[in-house]
Amino acid sequence: MNNTYIYAVSKITLVISNGTDNVSIQGTGFFIVKENELFLITNRHVVQPDWKETKYQGYKLLSITFDRRDYNETTKNVEVETIEMKSYNMLFAENDIDDIACITNIEVNDCWSKKTPICIEYSMLANSENFEKDLSICDSVAIIGFPIVYDHKHNMPILRSGVISSDPRLDYSFNGRDNGHALAYEAFSTSGASGSPVFAIQKGFKIGDGLKAPDEFYRPVMLIGINAGNIETNPDKVHQQMSYMFKSDQIIKLIEKACVNK
Repeated sequence: MNNTYIYAVSKITLVISNGTDNVSIQGTGFFIVKENELFLITNRHVVQPDWKETKYQGYKLLSITFDRRDYNETTKNVEVETIEMKSYNMLFAENDIDDIACITNIEVNDCWSKKTPICIEYSMLANSENFEKDLSICDSVAIIGFPIVYDHKHNMPILRSGVISSDPRLDYSFNGRDNGHALAYEAFSTSGASGSPVFAIQKGFKIGDGLKAPDEFYRPVMLIGINAGNIETNPDKVHQQMSYMFKSDQIIKLIEKACVNK
């Protein structure tokens, strides 16, 4: 991985109101590009707070913004631009469990630079076959997002690392019930990191002419999921130093559905 990955992550901010109080909700998102089409991916609970928290029922959306950022090699400064969405379409998982939102057909306000956010290529998404054959417990992962301790001076996300903790061929459950297409990993997720992309770090390296290695020796960086939160014990709500993501093959399904619906 390199520094470019951190610039492909956006801070998403919602302002909602119940008519008396306005509430600001912050999360993380990232853009996927497929055939020049942009798809903003985040958690459903970030853009539809009442889906997960009943306390937000009856609130209306006032605004939703995302940001884009560039590093200027000349000035050594970060350019951050906040952009308000005027209209958009949202797609959610059909099972109503996977905490994923795919935002398409985005139209934004006129006050923006017309610069396209840095995107993650669609080809980087791990598919169902990758979860069966190419990923394993103890594989190193990196999560990039806006937890409480993000870089407040430069308004930049930060990276945390961990390892895959449950069998990627299976759907993980922390309570014995159907928790969707989840995968557990050892990393510390906190408020604001919801919607962060989770990458499986490159394994090995490409073999040149005259060298031989097993087929599984090299695996490129893959986007394997979207962070959805931490795992807590009940009723104490104690953070277990464990988090869970929803698998990227479900993001693929939403993007494919969006393409069909265009």
